[in-house]
Amino acid sequence: MYLFQFICDDLLTLTNGIITIGNFTLEHDQLSNVSGGSASSYVRTNGTGVYKSSISNGSNFTFHIGRSSYNQLYVKNNNGTGVDVFTVKVLDSAWRGGLTGTLFNKDLVFRTWDITKSNPNIGGGVDMKFMYRSSEIIGTLSPPTLNHYNTSLSAWEIAAGTGSVSGTSPYIYTQTGYSGSFSPFVIGGDAVVPLPLTWLTFQCKSQNNGNVMLNWRTAMESNTDRFLIERSIGEEEFTPIGELPAAGFSATTSQYYFEDTLAVAGNAYYRIKQIDRDGKFSYSEVCKAENTFRPAPGIYPNPCMDFLQITGVKNLKNTEYKIFNATGMLMDIGKPDNTQKLSVAHLPEGIYILKIISAGQKFNLRFAKTR
Repeated sequence: MYLFQFICDDLLTLTNGIITIGNFTLEHDQLSNVSGGSASSYVRTNGTGVYKSSISNGSNFTFHIGRSSYNQLYVKNNNGTGVDVFTVKVLDSAWRGGLTGTLFNKDLVFRTWDITKSNPNIGGGVDMKFMYRSSEIIGTLSPPTLNHYNTSLSAWEIAAGTGSVSGTSPYIYTQTGYSGSFSPFVIGGDAVVPLPLTWLTFQCKSQNNGNVMLNWRTAMESNTDRFLIERSIGEEEFTPIGELPAAGFSATTSQYYFEDTLAVAGNAYYRIKQIDRDGKFSYSEVCKAENTFRPAPGIYPNPCMDFLQITGVKNLKNTEYKIFNATGMLMDIGKPDNTQKLSVAHLPEGIYILKIISAGQKFNLRFAKTR
């Protein structure tokens, strides 16, 4: 059956045969419904035409739709108020430019669901269920992820919300709480959104105050969430010392700065762990910083049990100290007595940073506490 402009205000039953809409629109009003729908009976979108329906808050509608095969779409509207008009079209391809450009050739479902929504996506967003089959998959999906084409950035991004897959050919991909905008959607793996960012530079440099300044630059961020700054004394075990939010989505260069105010004397090694919004991560290269701009005080014994002896600070005035654990939590604070001996018996076993502050100068020394 070939369809011209058609509005259905009653029940549409799909039993057998395919409705081909070409460049026209099949529209359901808000109170109408549809039943049936199968691989042998659905609405075929083989041109510029769309399948259109009004969906009120808290209601759902199943678009029995496809092109060369049946790729039904379920939509539930959770906007909190009013009615939204949705249009849907399925295409038997997937493009790097949304609906144009070169085609993807691996690791995705070779289908595009082109969805529009008449009003901004507010409230609880939209829940959606996409149907696809093994024969429509190119390569592997590990794991399958719903991706949305951001027309403002001209780039694919991982769709907001929570996704899961059920069934075995046909599969149902369910996305709940989608809060983004509407335009083309595809289901794919890393081939669609391959890397959360591109690392450009990473530098670390000792400062006159004893701290270490870190700075790094990135390009083409997509779906990035945050950066964890990690430090190691022996370039073996890295410990998180700070965190910065990432740009999220950026087609330009981004610059970041972090100052390690608990930098240790001597050599230290730094790296940045970038984490994106779906938990994937990547590391920067390792950067070495050398605190040799001035002599540093010393401590012994190290490791220690009950006390820690400070050396090289007897001539410094107005000296105070702070002790931090490996996560940066302040554990002790005070002023050394004339013996320059600190009691550490109350500290649990672990690695600590002793920060000595005097006359505007700061020295950071690492020590281990044992029992």
